[in-house]
Order: sequence, then C-alpha cells, then structure tokens
Amino acid sequence: MAIKTIAIVGGGPSAVGAAKALLKENCFDIIHIYERRCTTGGLWNYSNQAPLFEIPNVNSNLQIFPEKVDIIKGDGSGNQVPNHRFGAQYIWPSPVYDLLDTNVPKDIMEYKGFRWPDDTPLFPLREEVLCYLQAYSREVEPYIKFGHFVYDVSQLQNNQWKVSYRVVNESTGGGVTSDQRFESSEVYDAVILAVGNYDVPFLPDLPNLKTWNEKFPGSIIHAKSFRHPKQFVNERDILVVGNSASANDICYELATTLKCNIYKSKRSENNLPSPPNEGIIVVPEIARFIPESQEIEFIDQSRVGNVSMIIFATGYLKSFPFMKRINSSSKPLVKDNGTRVAGLYRQIISYEHPGLAVIGLPRFVLPTRLSETQGAWLARVFSGRINLPEKQTMAKWEENRLNVTGPGKAFHDLKFPCDVLYSHELNREIWKCGLDHGLIPISWNQDQTKIRGGIKQIKESYIKYKRERGKKATTIKELEENAGLVLPPLEAGIFDFSFIAGEHAM
Repeated sequence: MAIKTIAIVGGGPSAVGAAKALLKENCFDIIHIYERRCTTGGLWNYSNQAPLFEIPNVNSNLQIFPEKVDIIKGDGSGNQVPNHRFGAQYIWPSPVYDLLDTNVPKDIMEYKGFRWPDDTPLFPLREEVLCYLQAYSREVEPYIKFGHFVYDVSQLQNNQWKVSYRVVNESTGGGVTSDQRFESSEVYDAVILAVGNYDVPFLPDLPNLKTWNEKFPGSIIHAKSFRHPKQFVNERDILVVGNSASANDICYELATTLKCNIYKSKRSENNLPSPPNEGIIVVPEIARFIPESQEIEFIDQSRVGNVSMIIFATGYLKSFPFMKRINSSSKPLVKDNGTRVAGLYRQIISYEHPGLAVIGLPRFVLPTRLSETQGAWLARVFSGRINLPEKQTMAKWEENRLNVTGPGKAFHDLKFPCDVLYSHELNREIWKCGLDHGLIPISWNQDQTKIRGGIKQIKESYIKYKRERGKKATTIKELEENAGLVLPPLEAGIFDFSFIAGEHAM
C-alpha cells in the first residue's frame, strides 16, 4: 500500500524532528500531528504538578491526568498562544525541575542548521531549551492539532490506521474523560508514535515498600515530582534511589542546599556526568524496608534509620495506553513489564503491524539530532526510496539484539559509542538514496564524536569553572583554555567517517 497520509502522535522534540523530515521528503498528501498540550516543547514545558500514581507502580498503562489552570496565554518563548487553540486550560506533569540544566553540551544538541544563540551557556537551562525547541518547531505548527488527546489507535482490516481523539477541554477533563460531543477520528495510511519516554514513572515493588508508604504517607515520591530542594527543608535524612543523571543531579542539589544526610542507593555504575560532593553518602542496593523501626536495609545487611523522605529516580515505563487492541493481542507493542517496545526493526518500524513506527525510543542518545536521523530514514522508507528487508530478516535483527542485551530496558540502551554507530548505520542508507532532496540529517563527524565521548569530563569541568569563576562557560574552547579541559581521544578502529564528505560533514 502506498503511504500518502500520516499521523504523528505527540508534538514534542522527537515528533517535530521527524515531521520536518517527512515534509522535506515532499511525497505525502497529509501529515497531522496530535499534541495534547497547547504548545510545542513536550516535556520541557514546566509544571508544578506531581503525577498521581500508586506506590509501587509497575503499570505501564497508567493514565496520567492533567491539571486545570488559568488559561495559558504564551509559550516559553513569550509568543502568544492563539485564542482559538484547544488545551490552553490544562498542563501535564513534567519531569523538568527548577534548576535543571542539560547533561549534554549544546554543540551536539542542535538540530540540522538550527544553531543555539551564541550567548547560551554550554549546558543550557531548562527555560533556554524550551525556547530553542519551540523556535525550531514554529515551522511545523500549521500541521499540529494542539489540544487533541489521542485515546485510541487501531489498525483496520485494510491495514490503514484509525486515530481517535478528544478535544482537551473542561468537558473531557483535559481529554481523559469520554464525551462524544468532543470526540472524533481520522484514518491514515501510517502512524508514528512520538510520545517520549518520561510519562509513566517506574517505582519498583521492593519488599515492604507498600507497607512503608501506608505507615508513612507522603514519605515516598518519584523524581518526576522533584522540583527544588526547598521542598525538603523540614526532612530529617533523605534517600535517593538510583544512579542515573537525574539521581545524581537531585543528590547534588540536595547536598549543596540542605544540612541533612543525603544517601544515594546505587545498583550499578554510571558514566554520565556526576557533580562531586562530599555530602552525598553512597549506599548499596535496597534489600527491604522495615516500617516497624523505620529503617532501610541494604543488600550488604547494613541499615540506615532517620530517613523521612525517599526519592525514587528509577526511570520510566514505556507507555502507549492508546494502543489497547495491539497491546492486548498476541503481538503486543509493549513487553517485559513495560520496559521494552517489541516487534520493531532498527528500533523504528514495526514488522508485525505494517504502517506503524516509533520515533525516539533509544536511551542515552541525543534526541534532537536522532529524531531527524530516524525521521529521514523513515521518510525514505514510507516514500519507497529505502526498501525494507523481508519480515524474517527484520525479526532476526531484533532477535540478534535481544541475544546481546537480554530482555528489558537494556534493549533500548545506546550508550556511547553505540549511539554514534547506530546513527551512522541509518545515515549510510539515507546517503545511498542520493542527496538531491529530502532532509539530510547531521552525521557524527570526528570532532563531534570526540565531544560525545567526553561529555562527563566537559560537564565536570563546566561545574568546576562555574564554581571557581562565578560564570558559565559558553564554549568548549573556553574550558580548554581556562579550566584545563582535555577531551579523551577516540578509540581507534571503532568509527568510520569516510562516508561523510564536503558540506554534509557537519
């Protein structure tokens, strides 16, 4: 079936990058983007609201509810939200917190040909990221159905896709409550899911955790509810569970602001930037909670008491609650208890359900540039310029990756250098189609790959420089000249940059 009409579910950074690739392919009659918010920017739209969920939470189909607010009149860039736009009375829980800056330097966060303002710090603040994303998204806003909540996506017998949605307003409770007056549907040849990875918090079912929460209500939250250390000024001691980028950031903010003990329970090492602080006490993985004595026991049988707040920075579940029929079928999209999206070739296109694709699944990547790369590859697949292999070959690709990673969330992990190698694989196929038309995404060249491999050193040098000089560096060169930054060399024999040439080597 020739693909001429496409729906994108989600209007955040990955959705917009993919949409631009589809538009530049100049091959499709209809491209509709469904976004529940009234603005672009996705999760970077700040919200004070904490998501409601049970403790523990292992339910990937959990419905996240919005909060009704005064009418939103402007976006993060100060541009006025049109009066007729739906969804302006609701905001959705977001994981971004007050003092958040990025863990990736702006040099490698750019979309193709869309530079950051020169005076932007090397690691932009959340407000600056939102402004950048919304400025980049302006071009595709005419294709976005703002304030439209998708509640069902199903495949028809002719392999087309029916997308059912509600208008986000008071009658529909922000889109999550049925009201047939504000419900409708459209049929498309293909559907792209680009809803992000930070909607449904994962809070593991540890021994006695539920009992602890019942006995000490309010003492357990997820990192998605963290906003500022001032939330915790009256706590005794605090335990942060996890060793991710968010866990490290939260520990650092708490330790540099509060006077109580800050414990960090880690299960594995992490090569992501981690601001050093002597006030953070590292403890092992949790074995069990002991509500009777208000103690927490770790796998080495050591214990801590006096902890009045526990923050789980344990990540998120893959969630597509609107894919009800497929997820309840013999070929579900979400598997392994909400940790893996299955049946996809190259982590993008479904070989089980023709016309279905997902953008932005891999973890530990640069979502902006990867969305353009994945989008450019997918646009060429949908237009027929890239031919997919047989179904058996695509299934074998997934099987081979499972043999390497095992089931679960590791399947989607593309830690450096795997993220660069993955992008190179896609870009080689894009390049083979010719460079005469369509979006030509950024491909990792040697200099950018060196920056990618040195993110930890760059961020730690940036923090030290800011602490000692009282200002934020805006370039890597500034840190090299004034803070002694030395980027680690690239390991020989891993990368092949030979296919990147001329003006396309960016």
